[in-house]
Amino acid sequence: MKALEKSNSEAAAKLAEAKKAREAAAKEAERLKGAVRTLKTEHESASMHYLESGKGETLLLIHTAGQSLFTFRNVFYKLAMNYHVIAVDLMGHGCSDRPDYFDHTAASHAESLISFMDALGIERAHLMGFSMGAGYALEVAKRCPERVISIVALSPGGITGGMPLPVRMMESALFGGIASRLFRVKTVEKLLDECLFDHTVIGPHEVNEYYKPASDGESRRAIRLTVSSFGEKELMASLGEIKTPVMVISSDKDRWHSLEQGEAYANALPRGEFTVMRNAGHLLHEEKPDRTVELVRSFIPAGYGDYDGREF
Repeated sequence: MKALEKSNSEAAAKLAEAKKAREAAAKEAERLKGAVRTLKTEHESASMHYLESGKGETLLLIHTAGQSLFTFRNVFYKLAMNYHVIAVDLMGHGCSDRPDYFDHTAASHAESLISFMDALGIERAHLMGFSMGAGYALEVAKRCPERVISIVALSPGGITGGMPLPVRMMESALFGGIASRLFRVKTVEKLLDECLFDHTVIGPHEVNEYYKPASDGESRRAIRLTVSSFGEKELMASLGEIKTPVMVISSDKDRWHSLEQGEAYANALPRGEFTVMRNAGHLLHEEKPDRTVELVRSFIPAGYGDYDGREF
């Protein structure tokens, strides 16, 4: 009996001790509750989808609004024979994330590409951008000139009067939302037909692949904001700040971006050069993949190993 009483007494003491500890913890939690602050972070995390192949100096491929890295399929592995090639889906496009906080301005796309390079441990790279993607490449060079060795700008620029109404409407704050909701497979098929010179390079499979980045509400919102926030006038006005070597390639059958527009970009760049590709429309890298690769190789000396510090 004495042993049982002793055991009960010890159990009661431990219970009382536990209660005191719980009460003390509750009081401490209440005290700390008033000291907690929610911090608004400047940057958020998001996943970016990419394809990587080859070795040598890094060449980052950047598509335009409404596309994905699919657009570089005809040049990707050919370029990978000479360079460490990475094709990336822009934020809000392809298989990359579509975060609500991302505003899709040219500055934000450039910053996301810089962060992407950081995440992959890429100190310096050559950039090749198509259309608005060329603008993002130039923005990267403007912000971090030490990170960009050279740029190949394929048909650089934003929305022009030569583009079809559904595309031009995307730029409008009033009608952009309506235009984005009207995008269907047939719309994409007509747009591709208009921007091509050689219509044999695109079939039903390619049309469907181009439609995927615009097939849902979040994707269309990202495309609309990317188009309306490009800010080409501001970009053109700042080209003189970019000391990076840039080769601008325009095509003579491009109904969306004229030769004059491409030449204007090249002339505004301190180290810009202008090249005309014959018998190709706006999607010059799709219609003339071999010629595109040839021009890239002529501009970026092919060779394996890290960047060796030579001047371009």
